[in-house]
Amino acid sequence: MIKKSTHIVILGSNLAGFSGALELSSFLGNLCKITVISNSHIFTFTPALIWVPFGLEKKESLQFDVRPIYKSYNINFIEDIVSRIDPVQKKVHTKKTTCDYDYLLITTGARPNYDNVPGLRPSEDSLSICNYRETLKTKQAWESFVKNPGPIVIGMMPDALAKGAAYEFALVLGVQLKKLGLLKKAPITFLTPEPNLSYLKQDIVGYSVLLCKHLFKLYKIKWKTDTVIDSIQSGSVSLKSGEKLDSKFTMIIPSFKGAKCIQDSVDLESDNGFLPVNSHLQHIRHPDVFVAGTAIDICPKSSLTLSYHKPKIMYPVEYLAKVAVWNILAKIKGLNFKEIDIDYIKHDCTTNIGDLKVNLVGNEIYVDRNQEFLISGYQRSINKFVRLFQETFCPNKDEVTF
Repeated sequence: MIKKSTHIVILGSNLAGFSGALELSSFLGNLCKITVISNSHIFTFTPALIWVPFGLEKKESLQFDVRPIYKSYNINFIEDIVSRIDPVQKKVHTKKTTCDYDYLLITTGARPNYDNVPGLRPSEDSLSICNYRETLKTKQAWESFVKNPGPIVIGMMPDALAKGAAYEFALVLGVQLKKLGLLKKAPITFLTPEPNLSYLKQDIVGYSVLLCKHLFKLYKIKWKTDTVIDSIQSGSVSLKSGEKLDSKFTMIIPSFKGAKCIQDSVDLESDNGFLPVNSHLQHIRHPDVFVAGTAIDICPKSSLTLSYHKPKIMYPVEYLAKVAVWNILAKIKGLNFKEIDIDYIKHDCTTNIGDLKVNLVGNEIYVDRNQEFLISGYQRSINKFVRLFQETFCPNKDEVTF
């Protein structure tokens, strides 16, 4: 029997938090109170930000107001900044209030860490696509750049969670330069700490690696592997090797850290703001605290141990949210938990590489994958949107009955 007084609180309202909240409501209806706390009422579809600088995507197709949707699902929404979490007293402290909970789902995501490299913080010399506001500044820089083109540097830092965005951005950039007839005037150099060009790969060479190399050559993109950036200055990028690259347009995907409220909370044992979980996606010390999305501390078991092997992409974010929701329901109702081994989540990633729309499917993401398939087609370009909303608004209610 579920008590109507049971209170489930969700922190965060983007991919994992938004889909998790709606799925919980779909299963529970009015049987429990559900509250979402987020610092913004605007949902941003971040995987599509790569298109914004080139005018290929507009704000209204990437963002929407979550409040009317939550209202229709009888979900309480609090727009506030979370200060800290007290998992012992089961309280969430915000700037304005304190919220008690019975079960907590943390989907606070990750934030860019611009402080570990001089000059990396977004400015005229270093551009970013990590959020919509920064992406608009990159759009302005691009519009100025095409009037006076020059060398370009695109890349990623070690421990960049969304390293695929660097590949996608470089290839979309190459397509735009080709259309404008600027490939010779604006040569692109791509920097990666990986030993190979390996778009969402580990240490084996498969179709995705070969495709990347082919497309990079097609758009005259030179690449440097095993490369770490030392600093960014006006007009140049300095590498740890001592080499300096000229650049009039620099966009580097930074490393990331977890939400400040996680780092400021005691007894959560967070590593740089990311949270350790068990196979049920429960916090290792607090069984009523569940975690989903990029807030999870993922330490994959690859034969390569470098820190950049932590891609946190859209498919696992959605999947982890669904598993966390199920296990919250299971804990409330006394059902069997779903076990998950994060290292062996299957790979299902829709990507836009230049003008080519590709679905990359593999048997694992976080360990050394030995199976992968590439499926191309224009219809794949909208799959990112379709899958998100199908799974959010049309969950499989046959799995559980209350």
